[in-house]
Amino acid sequence: MAIIVSEKNVKKNYISDKSFKKILFDQLNLPTTDIIFEKYVMTGDDLINLKAEADQCVWLMLLEGSAESSIGIIKGGSTLFLPPQKVLDLQPNDHCIFLKLTVNNFKKNNKNKGTNLEMVHYDYLKEPVLNSEHDKRTRVYLASKELIKNSAFVSEVVSFPSQVKSSNHCHYDVEHFQFLLQGEGIVFLDDTPVKIAKGDFVYKLDGEYHHVHNTGEEPLIFVEFFIPGIWETIWSDESKRCAWNPTGQNSLGTEPTRDIKSHISDGKIVEGV
Repeated sequence: MAIIVSEKNVKKNYISDKSFKKILFDQLNLPTTDIIFEKYVMTGDDLINLKAEADQCVWLMLLEGSAESSIGIIKGGSTLFLPPQKVLDLQPNDHCIFLKLTVNNFKKNNKNKGTNLEMVHYDYLKEPVLNSEHDKRTRVYLASKELIKNSAFVSEVVSFPSQVKSSNHCHYDVEHFQFLLQGEGIVFLDDTPVKIAKGDFVYKLDGEYHHVHNTGEEPLIFVEFFIPGIWETIWSDESKRCAWNPTGQNSLGTEPTRDIKSHISDGKIVEGV
């Protein structure tokens, strides 16, 4: 069954008296994994050096606060991609919280051989909001071939309104996991119901059928990842395949920075996404 880690049960690794990180998932949880997933809570007194090694890439999502960096001010809504052998220093302004994903074996996972090796900084709040064709879920891409110019991984933030559930499906040839930012609900893992809530990390196994039901009153929101960014998806009901349509707006309610056409999210590369 899936590996579920609750943030509240993970020890703090102190960087200083006030700043710390939590390692939510790495090779200690699953020796064969290519990922390290961490949450940082930082104060303005501490400088953090972020580095992607020779066969790694690093991705950041700022959840709260802001920070100074060599590429400018990083603030809420900011997402960063560091390709192999790139370094970035972050100096928090007072207080900031961010998620960090490290992907090992970058060359192996970058299956479409994307050639971009530059650091990328973008505001996901300005990215297009997509509506699910079959229910009331919404999605915003956080990392994709179009955004990071390679296919080592794909990420998105997905929101489930109260009582909404997704269709049952599974994935193959991919590491797939989610981290809950808000809300509570039930994830069904091969039809076994498991309660999940804010701060839970959920790692699905290859071929494990799953779907999510928001049983709470507030939206259930999670960030999810697929490593590598090309995989296979099978639905238990093919008529409920995960189709997404553009709303013409971003998360701020204004015009998005780019257009994304309607598409099926099944692990194949979609041009323009």
